Amino acid sequence: MARAAFRVLGLTLVAALVAHTPLTLAEDAPAAGKTWRLRYRFDAGQTVYFTVWNETVRRYQHSEVEARTRDGNDSLKHYRVMSVDAEGNAKLELTIDRTRMFAEKDSTLFQYDSQSDAQPPDGFEDVARTIGRPWLHVTLNDRGEPLDFQTPLGERVVQSPDLLSRVLPALPEQEVAIGDVWKEPFTTEVRETETLNKPIRMQRTYRLKSVEGSVATIEFSTQVLTANKTPEQDAILAQRIYSGTVTLDIDRGLMLARELKVDQSVIGYAGAQTALTIRLDHRDEIAPGGAKTPLPATRSSAAERTAASDALKSGN
Repeated sequence: MARAAFRVLGLTLVAALVAHTPLTLAEDAPAAGKTWRLRYRFDAGQTVYFTVWNETVRRYQHSEVEARTRDGNDSLKHYRVMSVDAEGNAKLELTIDRTRMFAEKDSTLFQYDSQSDAQPPDGFEDVARTIGRPWLHVTLNDRGEPLDFQTPLGERVVQSPDLLSRVLPALPEQEVAIGDVWKEPFTTEVRETETLNKPIRMQRTYRLKSVEGSVATIEFSTQVLTANKTPEQDAILAQRIYSGTVTLDIDRGLMLARELKVDQSVIGYAGAQTALTIRLDHRDEIAPGGAKTPLPATRSSAAERTAASDALKSGN
């Protein structure tokens, strides 16, 4: 059970970005009423900061034995627009300015604060090496679709389908009205055998919920399209079934905030009488204060950790 649990756990704070996938407008989306053209706007030299708040709680159960893990981070990150071509495609330089991270298993807590800790604990070294310096160059079109990924040294980066690794959410090609839907198909992989991975077709569905002034609110959810999966594969996919909202300033072409959630349970993920519950909360919010913006308030006090564990146990 322990090996299966740690395969599922995996704290991924710095990851390659999602694969380039086509976006299609749903045929049955309503077309009546006012429409909006949703696009990101990039200006060479522009720098945009975001605060990040992330927490994941997992519960593993095997018969009468139960284990819990909890991990997360509070971070400040930014992208700098290196260049913009005639078609509006922008090359962005990504940086994590500072972070406060934790990982907890049962009663054991590991923490790392990039501002005060000279040496990160085991498991946090890869992230620590990226703090305060550019770690990725990504080229996006004006709808947020990633076109190219390279390290600052020019090395190609393997793309990830994980939405958390996405710089900006996908926008539709056509103009949309309130209630219109667009879809983003993509493919990920899960282990089939020791030497073979199985491709899994998935899809993110977006819907324009509202527009107030120049601020659009977009809802999204994730669907798994491939059938015939094992419970162990379902446990891996469960961590990628995000839902949430995005707010976008239409006039400025700027994402203001993004909230993601995962709330999934899988029975039999590691054999009979096993179960996994995973709950994730993630929020990116624009930081007008730039590099001086303080990190979001930490949630790693003993009382808050106990409350989180009790809430998971009670199912709230």
